[in-house]
Amino acid sequence: MEDVFVHRTALVESAAIGKGTRIWAFVHVLPGATIGANCNIGDHSFVESGARIGDDVTVKNGNAIWEGLTLEDGVFVGPGVVFTNDLRPRSPRLAEAADRYADTGWLTPTTVCRGATLGAGPSRITNQMRKATPTTTAVVAKIRTSMPSRCS
Repeated sequence: MEDVFVHRTALVESAAIGKGTRIWAFVHVLPGATIGANCNIGDHSFVESGARIGDDVTVKNGNAIWEGLTLEDGVFVGPGVVFTNDLRPRSPRLAEAADRYADTGWLTPTTVCRGATLGAGPSRITNQMRKATPTTTAVVAKIRTSMPSRCS
């Protein structure tokens, strides 16, 4: 990891971190996660194995970037945005759910397109956002609501 800043309280278990990236306090990056160059990953964020973050991405504080999520180059994720990779989550520890989680068929891949802006606050961002977040789109979220709008 060349020219990467990792705060002393961050736990970074992936070597796939691009040059010039800054990872702040209490961030956890699992092995197998990919973070591009010149990114900023804010305090108290989590990046799961299999997540892909492009170049020049800003992830503000308190975000979880799950397996199957791709943030393309130049994406801005405001504080506290909630993503999901499972539209019908169940505890995989339940005997009734064991078959469902035996492989990755449950995984719902999500791509946030290049240059998109996702505003602060809780919302459910799934693969349905894929076509709603081109470069010129901002999504501003309120609890249980999201409003796509044109930036320019």
